[in-house]
Amino acid sequence: MGTARIWSLGLLAAAIWCLSVYGSGAPAPLPLGAPPTAFSAARADATLARLLGPERPRPAGSPEAAAFRARLQDELTKLGVPHQAITQESCYERQGQRRCLTVTNIRAVVVPGEAPEVLLMAHTDSVVRGPGAADDASGVAVILETIRALKARGLEGARPLAALFTDGEERGLFGAFAYAADPANIARTGMVVNVEARGNQGPSLLFQTHAGDAKLIDLYAGVAAHPAASSLYAEIYRVLPNNTDLTPFLEAGVAGVNFAFIGNLRQYHSADDRRANISPVTLQHHGDNVLALTGALVHADLATLQGGKAIYVDVLRRWLPRLPASLALPFSVAAFLAIVLAGWSSVRERRGAHRPFLAALAPITLLLLCVAAGFVLYAPMALAGTRTLNVASPLLQTLLVAAGPGGPWPGNPVWLRLALGFGVWAAALWSARWAGPIACWLWFAGLAVACAIWLPGLCPYFLFPSLVAAPLLLLTSRGGRGLALFVAALAGMVIWIGFLAGAEDIQGLRLHPLFTLSATFGLLALLPLMAGRRLGGSASLSALLALVFAVIAGFNAV
Repeated sequence: MGTARIWSLGLLAAAIWCLSVYGSGAPAPLPLGAPPTAFSAARADATLARLLGPERPRPAGSPEAAAFRARLQDELTKLGVPHQAITQESCYERQGQRRCLTVTNIRAVVVPGEAPEVLLMAHTDSVVRGPGAADDASGVAVILETIRALKARGLEGARPLAALFTDGEERGLFGAFAYAADPANIARTGMVVNVEARGNQGPSLLFQTHAGDAKLIDLYAGVAAHPAASSLYAEIYRVLPNNTDLTPFLEAGVAGVNFAFIGNLRQYHSADDRRANISPVTLQHHGDNVLALTGALVHADLATLQGGKAIYVDVLRRWLPRLPASLALPFSVAAFLAIVLAGWSSVRERRGAHRPFLAALAPITLLLLCVAAGFVLYAPMALAGTRTLNVASPLLQTLLVAAGPGGPWPGNPVWLRLALGFGVWAAALWSARWAGPIACWLWFAGLAVACAIWLPGLCPYFLFPSLVAAPLLLLTSRGGRGLALFVAALAGMVIWIGFLAGAEDIQGLRLHPLFTLSATFGLLALLPLMAGRRLGGSASLSALLALVFAVIAGFNAV
């Protein structure tokens, strides 16, 4: 394989990243004149402007919070939706401490009835530091526009539908806890759709569900035009120090889902959380998700949406492959055994049996080099962030800042992206010499087995590419394996580079190990196409380019 073909594979990886970020079918924002039955980002934005008024912070208990609720009640009145404000003291205990706050929730009844209801939910308060346009006035506006669209469609025969606009979320979920503390409220709630935000850009992610979500995910996959969901999101969210208003309901055994967008975290909980900074594409996607799922839920048998657990990951926000979690382990073991059989049946693989140990170590080498590249290339950014610190030990300061999430933000993230991209590509080129196709895919399938046992939410990232690779490797055990390896590599790269593209939203490029770890597995799928090649010259060039871009990123750090 010539140098040009090797670099074309690198360009393919970059193209998949670009496709994941820019070409993955995000919805076009609909204008004010859009059909009344559709969600319109322009209409939601106009509602948001009326709700926010002067765009001042509105912490719980403040006059601005009360003014926001008054404007919200005006909007509900215009929609013809009965509603009431409920003021009460909310108290609960956490970690041995009793906390109390007087809150005012607003409950609106869109479709009355006795059967378990679908409950739309968003919070009305903001942090003291900012006006909370995205977090969570946008959620309130999305719910209002969703209600308007549903009423335009007609709700004859629909199950009961209500909306809860909570108070005191930012202070500790006080409004949600107050509502969930009433057994009558829990008894009449069949499904909660919580609408949140942790930024102001990016896709609207379905990032949390109740425990038995398999049928619910099937429903979402069937109605969402641009599904953005992964069983891994719930695993990540569980280890983060965050909760939302959905938490008290899940603790009470109520089924529910959480939607949120998390792009541009830098403006989250800040003075820049303003309406003008919210992406219209994001608002449209948020509304499309909430409207599509709510429209399906009000005509569904909610009792059937609780049961088995699912594992799933969206592909370019166009397709949501999924499996019952109970099948994760048997499918992973089957893929692993199929790849073992493919290696045993391959004459070429048996001829190369004199270096199986080196082939098995190539993926580990790739992993270590990619992680190391993340820390080394982040150093110029870290140095820029330590200019105001004691520089008596600059190396120590650099390592401390680079190792944690408190480092500087890239002034222009493209330079750090390029640095990290060329860095992990250099790692792949250096690791390719000793790689073997069967060894690489055995690592994929082996990790699928491990995840199926200990971390099921992560399993589809390894299992789904393995399910593509295993039969292809078996079918080509006698020869003609090049195309099979390419197709398998595409499956692995689309899933892992797609995750890499979205990982930046979680904590920005300050969380560079997440970038390099996800890049590792995307390139591991590509490594079999370069196996056995001596690519030291290309690797050195890529490493040099990575360092150059890292220095440029350092000069642009803020």
